[in-house]
Amino acid sequence: MTPRFLSAREEESARIARDIHDEIGSMLTLLRWDLEALHLSVSRLPGHGQSQQLQEKIDTMMALTDTALSSVKRIASELRPPALDLMGLRDAIEWQAKQFQERTGIIVTCDCARDVDDFSAEQATSVFRIVQEALTNIVRHAQGTKVSVRLQRQNDELILTIKDNGRGITKEETWNNLTLGLTGMRERAALAGGQVEISGTEGDGTLVRLQIPITGSRDAARPGVSREDVQ
Repeated sequence: MTPRFLSAREEESARIARDIHDEIGSMLTLLRWDLEALHLSVSRLPGHGQSQQLQEKIDTMMALTDTALSSVKRIASELRPPALDLMGLRDAIEWQAKQFQERTGIIVTCDCARDVDDFSAEQATSVFRIVQEALTNIVRHAQGTKVSVRLQRQNDELILTIKDNGRGITKEETWNNLTLGLTGMRERAALAGGQVEISGTEGDGTLVRLQIPITGSRDAARPGVSREDVQ
């Protein structure tokens, strides 16, 4: 997979995410409003028994609509996380860690420096995707309960480390690219102009270490954006 292909795929993912969020999300929101109005109208109908049954059916439909809206937001976020565009890499990683912890129950600690947003948007995307893939691997394979994410700037390089307390990846698994998605992580590291190393110790967890040069300035995050804005 070439860097150009990866970049094109990110652009396509961003477009699809916008379409899903804007079009399907809007339609589901309108449907939810119509169901609320219908629920109110039914509550005023004569005949308590029949009205009650209709209200219960509408309640079920509203619950399904709420579930669908949540799924739309989740899928759109996975395709192109809004936090990355709105808040910058540092806050986006911390937001992702919080979402991961709430979803899985695995404790995540983040130590992200404040001076790590001064590089290209392509690099930011690559770093964020590597964090996502590493966290996904921890859920699927690591059998751990804690994760530490550290993002630091050393001179003109960005250093990302992700360490879990799971079973530890084996040497054989580091070459099992299809199962663990390691090829994608290495390709994204290469796209960012750096390299990623994955190592593990049996019973002492797995360490993912990304090292990339800082080559350019990314677009500034929008002012006044908070984590609540990307929920």
